Amino acid sequence: MKSRASWIYYPSDFETMLMNRLNMRRRDRELIMPPIWHMHEVYHCVKFARVFHLSGRDRIKIIADGEFNVELDTPGNYLHDSDGEIILEKGEHSLTVTVYNESGLPCLYVEGEQICTDGSWHCTAFDGQWLHAQESGFSDPKKSPNRFRLRTKRIGYVNKTEKNGGVLYDFGKETFACLLFRKPEGRGKLRIYYGESEKEALDTEHCETLDVVRVGSGTAVRVPDARGFRYAFVVADGVRYDSMEGIYEYAKLYDKAYFRCSDELLARIWDVSQYTMQLTTREFFIDGIKRDRWVWMGDAAQSILMNWYCFYDCEIARRTLTAMAGKGAVTQYMNTINDYTLYWFGSVESYYRHTGDLAFVRRIYPRILAHIGFCVSRLNEAGMMEGREGDWVFVDWYDGLTKDGALCFIQLLLWKAYRTVATLSEMVGEYAEAETYTLRARKLSEEIDRRFWDEEAGAFVWSESDRRVFRQPNVMAVLTGFAGEKQRGCIRSLLHSESVPPILTPYMRFYELSALAELGGAEEIVGEIRRYWGGMLSHGATTFWERFDPSEGEEECLSMYGRRYGKSLCHAWGASPLYLIGKYLLGLDTGLTCGKSFVLQPAFALLGDFSVRLPVPGGELVVDCENGCVRVESTGIGGELRLPGGVTYEVCPGRAILVDCR
Repeated sequence: MKSRASWIYYPSDFETMLMNRLNMRRRDRELIMPPIWHMHEVYHCVKFARVFHLSGRDRIKIIADGEFNVELDTPGNYLHDSDGEIILEKGEHSLTVTVYNESGLPCLYVEGEQICTDGSWHCTAFDGQWLHAQESGFSDPKKSPNRFRLRTKRIGYVNKTEKNGGVLYDFGKETFACLLFRKPEGRGKLRIYYGESEKEALDTEHCETLDVVRVGSGTAVRVPDARGFRYAFVVADGVRYDSMEGIYEYAKLYDKAYFRCSDELLARIWDVSQYTMQLTTREFFIDGIKRDRWVWMGDAAQSILMNWYCFYDCEIARRTLTAMAGKGAVTQYMNTINDYTLYWFGSVESYYRHTGDLAFVRRIYPRILAHIGFCVSRLNEAGMMEGREGDWVFVDWYDGLTKDGALCFIQLLLWKAYRTVATLSEMVGEYAEAETYTLRARKLSEEIDRRFWDEEAGAFVWSESDRRVFRQPNVMAVLTGFAGEKQRGCIRSLLHSESVPPILTPYMRFYELSALAELGGAEEIVGEIRRYWGGMLSHGATTFWERFDPSEGEEECLSMYGRRYGKSLCHAWGASPLYLIGKYLLGLDTGLTCGKSFVLQPAFALLGDFSVRLPVPGGELVVDCENGCVRVESTGIGGELRLPGGVTYEVCPGRAILVDCR
């Protein structure tokens, strides 16, 4: 039987190459805008090797993306004039192939009846280390990983208007596409100004992105790269064209997810959230489609959690975590942001909890130690993390937050990171490391309680020097599991206090409403979702935004960073309702048994009649509830339905159950 071959490459180098390619697509108007952090490089010369036994003669086909040589059985026994095809006799053999690719990823494809390239091969970058080669499902010998591209399809605009010496095209909603102009005539330029709003597209001096395309002769002119926009204002200078359309670029994702319930606004918010996630889920989980179009770990951490409720795409989650881990010595925090690195550890654990992919944890474990080691190397004398030169302490977009010194919020994330590293270390059998980080967590917890808990205020304060009370650290104390029972009660009251400054970003509202739900406030988060995300819809949103303040006017709704249209109107963290509804209203959890089973515990009283279809490992889960009767069917993993009062029902794969909940 013929073996199934895959392209193999040096571990994480495909993700590194793809990350660089994606991050360099950002444009601020017509200028390239590289990321503000270190970009890693692939190893351009890699040696692959495998020792194997043949039970009989075999014909082996060797394909490489790059120049290559082959050594057979004995070091230095190079094969000449083989054209990549060799015949091997029965017995023991060793095959070594060195691949050099100056401009891309050196990768190898070997196929025979008994031997093929897969994860059992080893490779080295000539640095004295041999590692297991990596594969990611590239099985077509004609398409190496270097040729990886997202899918495309044609889309049309819904309206066009002639104004200001050009034509304004409206595509009806946010999209990610490059424009194609058919049957151009004349010689000149097409000037294209993009906007997430009509106002932005028509403001040719200040719109965030634009293209200037030279037109000569030909049947069509295509803009070089895709842009994120809803409106495109086109000014033709000395040329004409017959028609225009968009080439929509998208990732292949599970596309059957839906949610409907008696609350039509809540269902609409789900739909817009899902479309927002669809646009920002690309080669990786990116932040926004207009800007930055980069992979930020803070955004990605939330996207990974939302992903379990709309796509359950393990490959993109794994790819994002791998690329963010980087390679070589760690010299800065991920994205240069202290807290973003700390979120990464939890995202690795979330991935494992939903997939059971221990092989991935083992492969990335050296990077786990490298990054937590870097964090430890930057602590102050008290063992706390604070911003140093070159660091960016983010927390949230809020002008009133001081970022100097050791912040309670950051120490809570560090405490959680220690505990996560200890857990992951135990998983891979590194018990000494597990003990080290368990001890670090224990010591840090004592310092956090001593330095930041204010008994009189009944809250965690912002920092030792700034004793004000904000929501952010108190929310994180709940979600990390740090807050004790008494503290949780105090924090619940704090989250209802109007005297504490409100959170104005969907990013931190994700955590705030999650904490409120964890404290028993599921009913309250329904109202908050309706008010906050419904408020964006009332402002005409077709995808959810980077920041939203209900009190802002039209001008302020579009501006950010001191730029008229700097705000992203399609931002991954804006899709928070996917997670909030999926986890706390539908009560679905596939992470308790590493994706082997699910628990479903809907909030029937809050949802009323509802219908939902969601991906689960191995298939999908369909739930319909009408007039107090619920029907549950899974084509994937099995699980259990939990009703109010503690009654449970088993859900077996492929068999529907019908339960009267009245």
